[in-house]
Amino acid sequence: MSESEHRVFFDLQIAQQKVGRIVCELRTAHLPKICHMIRQLCSKNSFTGTQVDKIVRKEYIQGFHISAETFLEKGVSFVEQCESGYQNHMMHDTFGLLSLCTNEEEGSLKLSITVKESSSLTEDSVVIGRVVKGMGAVKRCEYIAVDPTTMRPTISVLIIGCGSLEREENDGVSPVDSSDGDTFPEYVDDFSSRIDDRIDASNEIRKIGNEFFNKGDCAKALLKYEKAFRYLAPGLCSFEETQKLDQQEAIVLGNIAAVKMRTKEYDHVKEICSKILQLDSKNVKALFRRGYASYVMNDLDQAKTDFQAALSPEQNACEIEITAIRSWLQKTELAIANHAAKEKKTFSKLFA
Repeated sequence: MSESEHRVFFDLQIAQQKVGRIVCELRTAHLPKICHMIRQLCSKNSFTGTQVDKIVRKEYIQGFHISAETFLEKGVSFVEQCESGYQNHMMHDTFGLLSLCTNEEEGSLKLSITVKESSSLTEDSVVIGRVVKGMGAVKRCEYIAVDPTTMRPTISVLIIGCGSLEREENDGVSPVDSSDGDTFPEYVDDFSSRIDDRIDASNEIRKIGNEFFNKGDCAKALLKYEKAFRYLAPGLCSFEETQKLDQQEAIVLGNIAAVKMRTKEYDHVKEICSKILQLDSKNVKALFRRGYASYVMNDLDQAKTDFQAALSPEQNACEIEITAIRSWLQKTELAIANHAAKEKKTFSKLFA
């Protein structure tokens, strides 16, 4: 960061769940008055309570609306976009650009953050900074369902905190002191680019999730498992590194499936286990869990297929697993037989 640039942050919440902090570096050297205004608004907590109210997939998220009343209440002077230096603004030609659009008549503003290049923002918006940490939180917004007419998200996307950071101040992306031992950033983009580092971090986060799972706290366990899974995003890597990531991904997905089994979300169990089996066709636990979920959902043919596959010699199931799988296979075959008998009885009555 150069001496003329400053940082601000926004804490994002999606549907009552905090998803991370977005840290932006402002283009103070080029747009000093506008950037000073943004820093003042952030330092006075002005963006807290505002929402992301427009999501254009593969382009940008938009919101952070500050009204004329807020400017008056916070004692911040409104700066028009035509500040000297505005003509030399950047194009919206990449991801992570923080952009400002003002309404001079109303004395209000709104902010946007690009997720890719955007042509529709260029005419009425000026790039005032860039995301330096927390792009993962921005990407989480991109795939939220929206109203097709207004592009407004169908669930709440709220700014629950904001601020201006001093030069050497910790940005708060990585927890300085976490009670559960997780000091890793929420998103892997803010961590190391080395694949081995990501795998090691994912494994440590997963272990913390295991502790919560063993204590019966499925909600916290799931948050850790999902975070561990995010750390396995491949990026650019070799074939050998991809194989390592796939192996770890199958393990983490297995943990997520275990949570979904315990919370009885059987449709999710089937979906997750199918993904695991794409990575590892010999995963006995995935076959058993998908078979069990299919049995509960009355998809008996699929359950039988999975239990039989789990018992095949090439799967190398242990004795305890074999005993449990055989028991459920017998239950499934009995249920199929009972179902066939009921159907036969029903049809015999119809044609009697």
